[in-house]
Amino acid sequence: MGQIQYPKLWKVLRRLRAWKVAALAFALFNLKCFPFVWHYRFFIPLLTATLRKPPHQSLVVRNQKNKVPLVFLPIITATRVPLLEGDFNFHKSNSTYFTDLDTSRSHLIAFLCFKGMVKVDRELSADGKKGILTVMLGSTQTSFKREIPTLQPYEIWSRILTWDQKWMYTVTHFVQRGRITPTASVADVKAGSKESKSKTSPASKDIESSIFATSISKFVFKKGRMTVSPERILGASELLSKVSSSDSPINLSQISKNNMNGDVSNSLADQVPSAAQHDIQMLTDIEAERAKGLRYADFLTGLEELQGQLLKDDEVSHGVVSLGTFNELGRLVSAATNTVRACSIAPRHISTTSRPSMVVLDDYLNITPGHLGEIPAEKLPVTVFQDALPSYAHPQTSRDQKEAIVERLKPYTVISTMRERTPFPGDLLRQLPNLKLLLATGTQFETFDLAAARELGITVAAAPGKGRTDGKRIDRPVRPRLDIKKGGSHPTTQHAWALILSLARNVANDDAAMKDPARKGWQTQLANGLTGATLGVVGLGRLGAAVARIGALAWGMEVVCWSENLTQEKANQKAEEMGLPAYGGGPNPNAPTFTAVSKEELFRNADVVSLHYVLSERSRGIVGAKELELMKSSALLVNTSRGGLIDDKALYDVLDRGQIGGAALDVFDVEPLPADSPWRSPSWGHQRRSNLLITPHMGYVEEGIMHTWYEETVENVERWIEGKEILHRLV
Repeated sequence: MGQIQYPKLWKVLRRLRAWKVAALAFALFNLKCFPFVWHYRFFIPLLTATLRKPPHQSLVVRNQKNKVPLVFLPIITATRVPLLEGDFNFHKSNSTYFTDLDTSRSHLIAFLCFKGMVKVDRELSADGKKGILTVMLGSTQTSFKREIPTLQPYEIWSRILTWDQKWMYTVTHFVQRGRITPTASVADVKAGSKESKSKTSPASKDIESSIFATSISKFVFKKGRMTVSPERILGASELLSKVSSSDSPINLSQISKNNMNGDVSNSLADQVPSAAQHDIQMLTDIEAERAKGLRYADFLTGLEELQGQLLKDDEVSHGVVSLGTFNELGRLVSAATNTVRACSIAPRHISTTSRPSMVVLDDYLNITPGHLGEIPAEKLPVTVFQDALPSYAHPQTSRDQKEAIVERLKPYTVISTMRERTPFPGDLLRQLPNLKLLLATGTQFETFDLAAARELGITVAAAPGKGRTDGKRIDRPVRPRLDIKKGGSHPTTQHAWALILSLARNVANDDAAMKDPARKGWQTQLANGLTGATLGVVGLGRLGAAVARIGALAWGMEVVCWSENLTQEKANQKAEEMGLPAYGGGPNPNAPTFTAVSKEELFRNADVVSLHYVLSERSRGIVGAKELELMKSSALLVNTSRGGLIDDKALYDVLDRGQIGGAALDVFDVEPLPADSPWRSPSWGHQRRSNLLITPHMGYVEEGIMHTWYEETVENVERWIEGKEILHRLV
C-alpha cells in the first residue's frame, strides 16, 4: 500500500518527453560528479561520527581463525564509475582516483580516530593551545594496475598502514566488487547482526587480479601550528592499549625497544597490572605490523625529495629553456586576458630575462656589500641602489616617476628592500614580469599588497631579526637580547627617549649655538624637567608600553595613554607585562600605573605626547588641528611611528605660531625628506617659532639589527639559489 505500481510508473514515464527521461538518466548515472556531492561524501562520515557512539570497544576482533588488531582493519567504500569520470577510452580517469581517496580516508579516520581526536582536542584546548584539531594531507602516490570501465561498480579498501612521530600513512586498494568478501564486519558485529562468513578464502592470484590500483597516502594531525603525534590520537581512541590511560601506561616505542632486545613479555610483564597483560602480545604484534609498514612508507620520502629537483643546477644559475608553454584553455583564456586589459590591469607576461638577477634597494649606508659578497656573481649578479625611489602609491608621485620606478625594477628576479622604504602596491607588482622573490626586512608591511603577490605567484619573505638559522654570520660582536623586565628595549624605544630628552633639555639648539662662530652662544633657553610630568602615550602596544615604562621608572612620570580600543583593564595588563604593578607604579600610589583616558584628555593634560600607533587608512591624520590646539603651550610632541599619523599642515601651522613647546620628528609622510621641505629650515626655535628636532627615520637603524636583517636576507637568497624552501614567508 502506498507504493507506485509499475504500470502507473510506466504511464508517468511515457508522458515525459524523451529528453527529460534522458536527462534524468544522465543525472542518476553521474550523481557522483555533481557540484557539492564530493563535500557530502567527504563530510557525512564526520557528521555521522559525531552523532553515534564509536562501534569499536576493544583492541582486536576475531576472524575465522585469529585475533586481528582493529587498528589495521580496512574500511570498505562501495561506489561505481559514472560517465563523467570516464576518459576517451571509457575508463575511469586517473585524476578521479584522488577524489575517491579523499572520501575513503574520511570514512577511515572518522570510524577509527574521531573519538580520540575529540579527546585530544579538548586536552590541548585546556592547555591553552588554539585552533581546531584537523587532519591535513601531506602526499599521495598511486600505482595503476588495471583500468576500471565506465559504469562498473568497485570497492575502495582503505586501512592504516603505519605511522611515525609526525605522519600517519594509509594504504588504499581499488578492488573489483564481489571478488573479495570480508569474513566479518566490525560495525555489524557490534550492532548485533550475524557474521557473514565467506565460503573460502580467496587465493593470492584472485586477490591480485581483483585490484585495479593501489595508493599510499600520508597525513598529519594539526591543532593550529602544533603537530600532534598519530600515536597519541590512536591511544586516545583506545586502539593501542586499554591501559594507555591507566597508572601504568604502555607505549609502542617502549615495546619496539624491548622487541629489538628480544625480551618483550618478560620486560613488560612486571610493569603492567595482571589484568592488562593479555594486551602485551597484541601490542607487540601491532608494533611489528607498524614497523613492516614503515618500509613501504619510505617510497613517499623519495617522492618528496624530488620537489627540490624542479630545476637543475645549471637552470637555477643560467635560466630555464623549455619546450614551450601551451595554453590548454585556448580562446577562453585569450578572452579573459582581453577583459583584464580592458579593465586597465596589466597582465603578467612570461619573463624574457635570460638569467636571474637581484637588486638591493634603499641601502643608504651601503651595508649590503659586506653580506652579499658571498653570493657568486655567476649565479646571481647583484646591483645595489643607495638612493631612494619615490613612493609609487603616494598622491604626489607623478606618472613619469611611476614609469621610472617600473623601468628600474622590471629587469630583476629578486628584489631586496629595507622595510617599507619602497612600497609595493599591486599596480606596481603587476608591472614587474620577472619578479619571483621579494625580500623585506622587519615583520610589518602595510605598504605591500600581499594579496596581489599571492595572485601573481611572487614569494614574499620577511627578516624577523633573529639571525640566520644555520649559525653563519659575519665577524662582528653580538650583544645578548634582554627581556624588557631586565632592561631590554627596542631600538625605536631608545630613539624615542633620545628625542624626548634632546627636545626637553634643548640639546640640539644649545649645540648649534655653541658651534656657530657668529653667535658664540651659551645657554639659549630653560630646559623642561620631566620628573613628575605627565607622559601621554598614543598607542599602548609593544613600543608604546616600553616608552611608558621608562618614563614611569626613570623620572616618576604620570603615564596617560589612549588608543581606539584601549580599556583600563588592558592598560593594567600591559603595565604588568612590563614588570610594573597595575596600580601605584607612578607618582600617585593609588592611581593606575598606566591610566587609560580619552584622546582629548591626553592631549589637554600631557607635557610630552609620544606617538606609537600603527598607520592605516583609519589612523591616517589621527593627530590633527583639533588635538594640537588642545596641547599646553609648553608641551612637546614626539613621533617615531609613521609620518602619516599627523596632519602635516596642521602641525606646521601650530609650530610656526609657536603654540606648543616643540616637536621631534623621526618619520615623515614622504621619505627621504625632500630637499626643499619646510621642515629643513634652520629658523625653527627662533622668531617665536617652536623648537623642532628632526632625524632621518633612525628609530630602527641600529648596527646590530641592520646586520641581522641582511644576514637573514642573504640566507634566503642562498636557499632560493639552491632551490630550498624560503624561510619567514609571508606569501
